[in-house]
Amino acid sequence: MQLPAATTGENRAGPRYLVIGDSVSMGMQSRLAALMAGHGWAVSHNPGNGDNTNFGAHCILGWLGNAVYDVISFQFGLHDIAYDEERLSVQQYTELLRNITALLVRAQRLHGTKLLWVKTTPVPTVPTWGPGCLNASCLNPARFDSDVRLYNAAAEAVMADHPPSSSGGIETADLYSFVLAKCGGAGYSSCPGFQLPANVHFTDEGWTALAAEMERVLLGLAGSSSTRIST
Repeated sequence: MQLPAATTGENRAGPRYLVIGDSVSMGMQSRLAALMAGHGWAVSHNPGNGDNTNFGAHCILGWLGNAVYDVISFQFGLHDIAYDEERLSVQQYTELLRNITALLVRAQRLHGTKLLWVKTTPVPTVPTWGPGCLNASCLNPARFDSDVRLYNAAAEAVMADHPPSSSGGIETADLYSFVLAKCGGAGYSSCPGFQLPANVHFTDEGWTALAAEMERVLLGLAGSSSTRIST
């Protein structure tokens, strides 16, 4: 069964922007949509949570539907690295992300859509759920920032096959480095006021900052398709 395409916003005069991603993109969504509406953009999100790359690879055509978008950003990784039923090896992740990217590049070639890969955000270095861990200070499901770095590197290799140019390619928004800069650098264990304790999600302040960073990146992308965007 084909999933419904993401619904577009009411403002159809300005750029039409589709966000594809997991709970991190969902957490930013309302704030980012409000920010971009101020610039005349209509912002929509794939229905629900984009989950891991296996789910995304099966659903991407349904999410795209017959709509034409000026910009599409996509973000996968936190579900792929989780130690639960969604976990995929880095090899599986790479191949599935390559399949997703190929379909998005096809849409780009057909419609001139600008594509933006969003790096997976960091995981705090706290104890993970398992034997002997019976309180809320443990990360559940277990995730490790070393995996975030590994899978982000794999994604970078996929995106390197489609370098930005005046005629297309894929830009990158480095939210990984953005969060590290806010939280004290690599290996941080907590980020009070910005990221929730023992959690991969963010506070209201964190979501607002991430949305503002995405706004900055997107406006830069709109102004130039030949310069790689990175924080």
